[in-house]
Amino acid sequence: MGVTVEALIRAGIPADEIVAGPAGDGAADTWPMGLKRRLARAAPAAVVAAKSAETVSSVLRAATAAGATVQVEGARTNVVGCLDGSPDVVLRVAMDRIVDFDAASQVVTAEAGVFGGILEGFLNDRGFTLGHDPQSLAHSTVGGWIATRATGTASARFGGVEQMVRGLGGVLPNGEVFKIPARPRSPGGLDALQLFCGAEGSLAVVTAASLAVARLMPQIRLNGLVPDFATGLEVQRELIQRALPVGVVRLLNPAETAAILDDAAAPAGACLLVLSLVGEPGVTELAQQAAAQAIGAAGGQVLGPDAADRWWDNRHAGPRLIEGLNCDVGAFFDTIELGVVWRSAAALAGALQAEIGSLADRLWMHSSHIYSNGIGLYLAFWIHSDDDDSASARGRAVWERALELSDRHGGTIGHHHGIGAARSARYIESSEGRLHQSIKQALDPGGVLTARLLDG
Repeated sequence: MGVTVEALIRAGIPADEIVAGPAGDGAADTWPMGLKRRLARAAPAAVVAAKSAETVSSVLRAATAAGATVQVEGARTNVVGCLDGSPDVVLRVAMDRIVDFDAASQVVTAEAGVFGGILEGFLNDRGFTLGHDPQSLAHSTVGGWIATRATGTASARFGGVEQMVRGLGGVLPNGEVFKIPARPRSPGGLDALQLFCGAEGSLAVVTAASLAVARLMPQIRLNGLVPDFATGLEVQRELIQRALPVGVVRLLNPAETAAILDDAAAPAGACLLVLSLVGEPGVTELAQQAAAQAIGAAGGQVLGPDAADRWWDNRHAGPRLIEGLNCDVGAFFDTIELGVVWRSAAALAGALQAEIGSLADRLWMHSSHIYSNGIGLYLAFWIHSDDDDSASARGRAVWERALELSDRHGGTIGHHHGIGAARSARYIESSEGRLHQSIKQALDPGGVLTARLLDG
């Protein structure tokens, strides 16, 4: 069964919001494995650029009546295959207004299609910041962040997007429109805000969100060079567990260190630590002293504040970076992020460096998201083979080994890119994945909203 453009128009969807009929393109993102395999995607019956929650509701009701499937689409910048499918209808969230700004409560309400760079610029002009600063800031959307439970480079201070969400508006699979106004925290019972964070569009279509913001504060940059990655992890742990006002706390492995510093600037095996301290000047000056002491006590050295300018200047990658790095035949570039508690952090990082380093032609690794109880490790690897099939096979081997190593050391299968097709098989076998499937069955028994994280 399916749904036609004519049926959507009869359901009350404005014709100018139906941007493509059967000749339209399918929903796909920038998942490297999908790019290399050049996956065939059936063209959807329609692509709808919804400008209101009412249009979303009409699409879902029409799809339910026709037994059709709908896939929600944002900016297509996800890298784990969240949107790699063949739905009957592609629903683009084209709602892009900043609806309200409550400076006294420090809450901004924006529609799901607002791009991060636009929202951050709006807040900066008023002396505030969202604090959510992913590499994809300029070309990712509020709805995409919530769908994948994203986080940014300053998460040590601001947390992930799930900690910023104070209210949500959306549409359930049956077409019911809901709104949860901004609030300090859940009044009790089920916290629906958290239910929809990370669900990748499988349980509802998020149309708007109220997000906590913070005042713009002065920032001090501090850089250090530590003898090795394990030592750098200990410095990171010291900084966060002493509750210093850190923003960015990024530790780079030797390969990534060499990409930022001149080769002569770092001894073999040394790792660069990139820091920012955020707050009132007197507070950050004291914190700067404490951070410098921690680096020195670990046998490291403090570098000048401009030592990591190359990283700061290039931290927001262009929207076509992944496609560009994977366009040549036999070239394969991908990223994997994992989480692990401090007790196992050094062992997992060492195993990843040794074993993934032997499978890939190049491996860059950093720990860039730190918490009082653990860290997020981020791998970027490069493979070059004679053809795309062998490159993809080697890429899959890297993924499998990385997830096996994480499991062996008590780590997670992901951190902030989402589940998508890349992690679906492991996710649906986990306790959370099984619970997700039960909730999906209750909210969407007809399977109207498609999502790759539950495909297996």
